[in-house]
Parts: sequence; structure tokens; C-alpha cells
Amino acid sequence: MSPVPRQPGASHAACSGQQGLASVNLYVCMHVYTMVSKTITISLEAYEALLREKRPGESLSDAILRLVRRGGDIMELAGCWSDVDDEFVEEFLSGMGRAWSRWRSAR
Repeated sequence: MSPVPRQPGASHAACSGQQGLASVNLYVCMHVYTMVSKTITISLEAYEALLREKRPGESLSDAILRLVRRGGDIMELAGCWSDVDDEFVEEFLSGMGRAWSRWRSAR
């Protein structure tokens, strides 16, 4: 049996049309979220660079957000090398410089 709309001030029995049966009031609350998008223009070079940075299963929007997301506070790193000797630091920095040079010349 489908419910009969209840009139203001009417009893349940009067609404149903039959003695002893009650009407059912059903309220549905729906929230609809729409995703806003914007169209941007980027150069072919920028698009190709973005595609290279995009990870499998990641959308271009997700890749952009990951790439522009700011890291933590640099002051959190203060003192983290305090137990490393100077010779190791020099070797490390020298190696990083060589790796950086190779990477730049390969591009």
C-alpha cells in the first residue's frame, strides 16, 4: 500500500483511509557536489614536461598539485647533520655537484 499524504491536523488513521493503518512520512536530504574546472593554456613544452612528471594512475590536476605543493619548514632540518664529520660532508657535496653536472649536460 502506498502512503497517503498527511493533511495538517489529521490523525494517522484518517490519513490512511483505513482504521488502524498509519501514514509514512519520508524526507530525503541530498547534497550534490559539482567539480569546478578551469581551462588553461600552456605551451607544448610545458605540457610534455607535465606528462613526464605525471605518475601512472595520476590525473594531470593531481600531478600539478603534487608538483606545486610546498614542503615543510626548512628549520625542521636544522641540526640533523650535527653528528656527521666534515670530511663526509665535503665528499657528499662534491658527489652531488658531479651528479648535478652530469644531469644538466644530459638534458
